[in-house]
Amino acid sequence: MPNFNSRLITWFRHKKEKPLKKIARFFVKKGITANMVTFASLFAGIIAIYFLFENHSLFVIFALIHLFLDALDGVVARITKPTQNGKAFDNLVDRLIEFSALIKIALSFNIFWLYIVVLIAFVSQGIYIYSRLQSPVFFSRTLVLLFLVIELPLVAISLAGIINLGGILSQLRWYWKGKPIS
Repeated sequence: MPNFNSRLITWFRHKKEKPLKKIARFFVKKGITANMVTFASLFAGIIAIYFLFENHSLFVIFALIHLFLDALDGVVARITKPTQNGKAFDNLVDRLIEFSALIKIALSFNIFWLYIVVLIAFVSQGIYIYSRLQSPVFFSRTLVLLFLVIELPLVAISLAGIINLGGILSQLRWYWKGKPIS
């Protein structure tokens, strides 16, 4: 039986997918693959993080482009046929952008507990990767970017810490229940 988190993700995916299907079909007809869209998402995300705390308007533009392309790559993948490598690449891009944002916040404020939050995020995502993307995990990238858009970086990193700590607790319960890594 799916838990609340997976039901919420499924509901949200359905709501965002409907308006994106036309664009995704256009991309597929032009030969643009999901991995190409993911790579463009990575590029936009890196530019967004570059502008974080430097030029807020450019940060917002590129962060929103990153999030849009990240949503679009999944729709393109589901139209063509998702692959495990594509899922792993998409997860890697999402984590790189999330970690880059968290590290830039921590370095900009240079407060010890912010580095602990970055470490918690690394541990949670590391467990997820170690389990070959099978363990439960909570992702904070979208919330982090949205709180950065409204210029609340300490709220963004605090939420990331809480979300990733919750992820670690869920992962520990998952392992204690004997879910082996296949």
